[in-house]
Amino acid sequence: MDPIILESPTAAKPLVFGPLTGPDFHSVLKESIDRYLIEVKKESCDFSAFRSIFFRLLQSSVDPPIEVIWFYSALGYHEAIRSKRDVLDRVFAIRDLLQLLSACSASCNGPKSVALLAPVVSELYHCVREEKKLSGKVAKKMRKEIESLADGVVSYISICSGRSSDGQELCNSYLLPCFIDTVRVWTVQHIGEGDDLNVLFPLVSDEIRACLGQERCWIGHLAGIVVAEAFLLNLSLKVQVDGSPRPDLQKELKVWAVSSISVFQNSIFFDILLRLLLNSPMPVITILSSMDESLVRNILYDAVILVDYSFINPEVEVEHFNGSTMNIIMRRLIVTHEAIQIVRDKGDHNKAVSYTNAFSTSCVPNTLIKWATNQVGMEKLNRPSAPTPQCFLKWLLVLEEQGLKIFENITELRSKLKFEEANVVSDTTKFDSDSKKTDGDIFFFDNKGEADKDAAEDMETVDAAFFSAAHSMKSDTDKGRRKRKEMGYEDGKSQVKFVKCKIHDNSVKDYFKADSLSSGSEVENPHSSDEMEE
Repeated sequence: MDPIILESPTAAKPLVFGPLTGPDFHSVLKESIDRYLIEVKKESCDFSAFRSIFFRLLQSSVDPPIEVIWFYSALGYHEAIRSKRDVLDRVFAIRDLLQLLSACSASCNGPKSVALLAPVVSELYHCVREEKKLSGKVAKKMRKEIESLADGVVSYISICSGRSSDGQELCNSYLLPCFIDTVRVWTVQHIGEGDDLNVLFPLVSDEIRACLGQERCWIGHLAGIVVAEAFLLNLSLKVQVDGSPRPDLQKELKVWAVSSISVFQNSIFFDILLRLLLNSPMPVITILSSMDESLVRNILYDAVILVDYSFINPEVEVEHFNGSTMNIIMRRLIVTHEAIQIVRDKGDHNKAVSYTNAFSTSCVPNTLIKWATNQVGMEKLNRPSAPTPQCFLKWLLVLEEQGLKIFENITELRSKLKFEEANVVSDTTKFDSDSKKTDGDIFFFDNKGEADKDAAEDMETVDAAFFSAAHSMKSDTDKGRRKRKEMGYEDGKSQVKFVKCKIHDNSVKDYFKADSLSSGSEVENPHSSDEMEE
């Protein structure tokens, strides 16, 4: 490709663009961004030259970098909102931005197409904050447009989630060194609202955002963050429904959340949800009341605990487990433990038992046992005394105290573990067979992870597919539980077996079976969730 020269009256020398690769291109792109940030502060500025050059750059590349697409799209977006003062015009400009970014990503793989949507989600978030300052018909109309566009973003992400990379990401799998400079282009309209990364990614924590500033950040990480923010923004909008009974709304949104997670099939996104649940309050508190934030948290607890998603179940040999897989397993363990403590403190013992049952039949106990066995050897390994999160956490801490370093972050998490070993009060609450059904009855174990492929033809069908998927996968529950095989070591000498819990029996009749390596005792018919934990 012949070099492209960009002349600027304020430039000391013209910018010369070669192919969209190599260090020379990165430095020239950064210089273009710096010049733009100077010009945009002026009352009168003309970006037509920039737009013309970057349009030609996009047209000349089969798979242009994210940074180039962002810079080009920012030129048009900022010009549009600069000339229009009406608050609704900003939402319409975001809609145009979504269409532009989706058109620019036509040749990109799924993760990259999703990652490109970060500015759309960010601008929608800031519109939500602006809408809260309005009232009357304008506020209602703006909220309706925002909700419609947020639904469209989630639907588009679900379509991209089914798009394979086909090897296209080999040359552009990492963000460019000038990525942070490109972020500044998108935050220039929000000066004074915080750090650039905080402004562009407002619905995740500083810890999660930090990876974007690191060298050679994988585009897949950016995509996972965008999925999480789009999901949380959409969920936050849905919980703010006036007039709907909150229990009914919570059940409906739990089905939506589970179905969305199943369709996205994104382990990075799932890990981000777990990490956000480990901190309180969640970042959505900036656009929600404390009551609505609590509702979002409860919905997410059910969505990540009661369902065993196929895309995060480690089905490879134990020696091939990677750090990401084990981080998710550990965080699911901690989140489940904390959720049980929270609902028990509220007196919701049915929910506590549901969470305990879901944990014992999930992939987490089996994976932890296999991983620990592979790390320290069978002869050194004692077993957890019961299939509960608290027993597994105590077991891991004991292994660490014995000098068996298994997980790097277990010490950091120690402060989060509220072990109530003293003054334990026995709870003799019974669960009547005629009692109201618990949340465990309406969920399922996702062992297929199949998304509705026809959704690619019509965005509006995706949300309907979410609900139908939730009900259709209910039939896979028994099959999923049969997949939870006996838990033991590879040589087959010792086995520990988890037996399914019957939530609605008069008491919880599951028990933990172990061989001579365990205490040898059986825990039968614990009368309460407290006893199951201890």
